[in-house]
Amino acid sequence: MLLKKTNLFRIFDWSIITVYLVLVLIGWFCVYSTSYCPNVNVNSFFFHTRPGLQIIWIFISLCIAFLLLSIDRNWYETFAFVIYIVTIILLIVTIFFAKPIKGSYSWLTFGGVKIQPVEFAKFSTALVISKLISKYQFSMSEKQNIFNVSIFVFLPALLVVLQKELGSALVFFSFFLVFYREGMSTRIVFVTIFIIFLSFLIIRYPYVVISNISLGKLLGMLSIILFIIFFSSIHNHKKKLKHLKYLFCFIYVILSVAIFLILFTSYNVEWIIFFLFLFIFFYLLIFFIKVRVSIYLFSISFLCGSLSFLYLTDCIFEKLLKPYQKNRIQVALGMLNDPTGAGYNVKQSMIAIGAGGFFGKGYMKGTQTQLKYVPEQETDFIFCTVGEEIGFIGSVLVLILFIILITRIINLAEKQKFDFARIYGYAVASIIFFHFVVNIGMAIGILPIVGIPLPFFSYGGSSMLSFTILLFVFLGLDTSKSVIKFTRK
Repeated sequence: MLLKKTNLFRIFDWSIITVYLVLVLIGWFCVYSTSYCPNVNVNSFFFHTRPGLQIIWIFISLCIAFLLLSIDRNWYETFAFVIYIVTIILLIVTIFFAKPIKGSYSWLTFGGVKIQPVEFAKFSTALVISKLISKYQFSMSEKQNIFNVSIFVFLPALLVVLQKELGSALVFFSFFLVFYREGMSTRIVFVTIFIIFLSFLIIRYPYVVISNISLGKLLGMLSIILFIIFFSSIHNHKKKLKHLKYLFCFIYVILSVAIFLILFTSYNVEWIIFFLFLFIFFYLLIFFIKVRVSIYLFSISFLCGSLSFLYLTDCIFEKLLKPYQKNRIQVALGMLNDPTGAGYNVKQSMIAIGAGGFFGKGYMKGTQTQLKYVPEQETDFIFCTVGEEIGFIGSVLVLILFIILITRIINLAEKQKFDFARIYGYAVASIIFFHFVVNIGMAIGILPIVGIPLPFFSYGGSSMLSFTILLFVFLGLDTSKSVIKFTRK
């Protein structure tokens, strides 16, 4: 310890701790409400119920939080890789030894206590990427560095996919927000957004056929061409390369012919557009060899990668995803109306939130909650309890608390004196932000059900412990910064 006990509490960020405690408290009351059975006397076995177990996990989390605040900053940097390797081993062990729970092999049991290693893998991944990026002269603008650090993100994500826990695997992509903050090229961000958009087109419009080609595939091909034109136009504006005008003219002519055939004939235009892709590929390849300009290599890579993704997406959607996962995505995209199947959870959650009105029905008076209409309400759909029982006012309050928490973490991260602490702070903010957006998006029906908890709210020991560790390690790093300031004075 670098400070006397009398000065220790002066350097904590009490705004974050206060928000954390308020969220944990509201979350526990929501868990209690969803678990309450009016005809059952729970006094004699309270700590065997979900609210009782959640109190135990909250107490353990608070004890661990206090210990984390006293650990020296250098310890996390020193043992970042060790912690990461341990969690990777746990993820591998989980694949082979976990018992199936609702189709997922992501839980390990130790003496009656269940833990979900993926929750702690988020923490270890945050540590290791902070360690890597904070190295001297490390730059996210170099492709090799991006590749190296991405491996540490994709490895746990892949292991989680093998556990059939797709929702948790998606959380690891939130680290790319950290990469962007640390200097990752804007091109990569654009490509990522475009790939998401391309996936949407292919999945959303597979059955509408125009000129013997699905509307999704046709729109995807046209989007790829327009995307290449967009980047080439930006480069052309800077470098004044006249030869690109000939490429644009040829593209416009071929597209005009394709549109004419679509409107007035039944000819299969897929071959025409595919020929256009080949022409663009060889055109860009020739000029890249000739002038060695990076925009051409980027456009060639983008063309090949996106076109391959275009044809593979349908296969991935049909063969890799489980039927219930496909149904959830189709329900979320408005392709499937299944109020008694895949859409049941969302439907009941939306009814609960809508029934709450402006002020709510009152604590423990929500019809949907008390009659157990919403499946998994203590975990994935805990937010609808707030909407039904506390209403719009309570929902907005919870949203404000999360926004305050995330923005305060980002604000503190920017003030850090050490790169490791700053990067880790952004990782924490990104993970919480992803969970917050996706979980509430699921509850109100605008995002597919992927089964991830609401931080500090949802029932579960692994979730409560992992998010507490994530947050209070960062507060400990921030405390180290304050210690340096205090000792200098």
